[in-house]
Amino acid sequence: MPKRISLVPHFTVEELERGYREAKTVVKSRQYQIIKLLAQGKKTEEVQEITGYSRTWIYALVKRYNELGSQGICAPLGGSRLWRARQPLKEAKYKYLICLQE
Repeated sequence: MPKRISLVPHFTVEELERGYREAKTVVKSRQYQIIKLLAQGKKTEEVQEITGYSRTWIYALVKRYNELGSQGICAPLGGSRLWRARQPLKEAKYKYLICLQE
C-alpha cells in the first residue's frame, strides 16, 4: 500500500481554497487546488484523476510546498535543467516573477 503524502500545515483548507479562487493564473490556481485536495485528505490517485497531473509532479509540488510554503506554489520545479531547457532563461525568470506578484 502506498504511503500517504503528508503536508506541512502552512495554511488551512479555507486559506488554500481562497488561494485557489483568487489565483490570477491557471498554473497557480491548479497548484493551490492540488495542495487543497491533499489537505482535505484526498489520496494522490484521486488528485491525479481530478487535476490530470502525474503522481511525480504532485510529489514534486508537495515537496516544494512543504519546504517553502506559499513561495513553493507557482515556483519552477526545483530550477531543474530540464525546466530551464524548455524556455529561454529570461522568459522563465519573467514568468516566475509575474507569478510571485499575483
